[in-house]
Amino acid sequence: MTDSERVVYELIKKSFPSFWSYLNPLNARRRELCDVLVVCDPDIIIFSIKEIEYKDTGRPKVDVERWKRKAIDASSKQVYGAERQLVTQSEVITRDGKVALPFPADANKNIYRVAIALGSKEKVPLIFGDFGKGFVHVFDETSLEILLSELDTISDFLKYLSVKQNWFESGKISISSTEEDLLAFYLTQDCSLPSEPSLVVLEAGLWERFSSLPEVISRKESDQTSYIWDNLIERVYENYATNNYRTPWANDFKELSDAERVVRAMAREDRQMRQQLGASVLDLRERSGFGARVLDAIGSPVRYVVMTADYDSNRELNFKELQARCLVARGLDHSKQIVIGILMELTTRHSGDAVSLCYLGVRDWTPEWQEKMDLYQNELGFFLNLRGKIQNKANMSSSA
Repeated sequence: MTDSERVVYELIKKSFPSFWSYLNPLNARRRELCDVLVVCDPDIIIFSIKEIEYKDTGRPKVDVERWKRKAIDASSKQVYGAERQLVTQSEVITRDGKVALPFPADANKNIYRVAIALGSKEKVPLIFGDFGKGFVHVFDETSLEILLSELDTISDFLKYLSVKQNWFESGKISISSTEEDLLAFYLTQDCSLPSEPSLVVLEAGLWERFSSLPEVISRKESDQTSYIWDNLIERVYENYATNNYRTPWANDFKELSDAERVVRAMAREDRQMRQQLGASVLDLRERSGFGARVLDAIGSPVRYVVMTADYDSNRELNFKELQARCLVARGLDHSKQIVIGILMELTTRHSGDAVSLCYLGVRDWTPEWQEKMDLYQNELGFFLNLRGKIQNKANMSSSA
């Protein structure tokens, strides 16, 4: 492990949960697969990191080609080699030889290839594209830090990679001085790249001007509410990692633990959706009394039930109520088969709260499920004001 690999790995972990990110994972023969691997079903990101000092010998053309060959070409080869080896194993193998997350099924997986080329001293323009065996994104230390700072959720980061790759593979050409200038253009286009024209010339310094705009600064400030959601993810993962979480919902799938599934779903929400989810969580916490709320993320297969309750009361009953509310939320919208429940228990004796969670995955809604739902609604009044409604908007709420 080099210092460069460690630095890049720490940057990646700021955007992606730790249990998705692996430094120096191994292949099936217990040899290093790549420098950093990120696995988030159905997505895999292969990172190769090369730090090559640019040597100025007074022959610019020779110096540039030598650096590209040692940094970009070598890094791309490592990425391609890692991709070939992925077909021979079904699970991630960590650098200490432990088996970790399973790889997505071949039919579903999306592979993103990323080469990190360091040490150019900004004297070499970075090239990217298909170097023979698939599209490779190439970043340097500056562009990677900006990308992971601006696109600091895995969904936002992967959307950018996908849109950029599809755009260039369709024959479009962009002339820009830096990757961050292209990112600025992407953000001004509402996180897309235009279908016309086929050639786009970006003025140098676009990122600096874009990032200093008052509306961009204001958006960054308003994003602070979204980090309430990030903090919840961190707390849930910390409890998962230390095996300090409640017994999972009995009718869940059994391939992965509930806690891991919850963290995965919550972490897949993009920054814009986290803003709405975080605002709803904050509002519920600050209301007088206790209650519950159904939250929907647009385009997500997941519904959330966020509930506040009294820590000093019967905590087992609090959790059973959360489970029941999750079942009702699932029955109210058959387009979403997964419901995640988050219980925040508050006490006047201490600051903060205790967080418990539950995961409900019901593929087929049977008469037995409907009977339980009717009981919880009719006898206990859970989400009565949502009866018969199909919730397809973000931040829908109910209290009861």
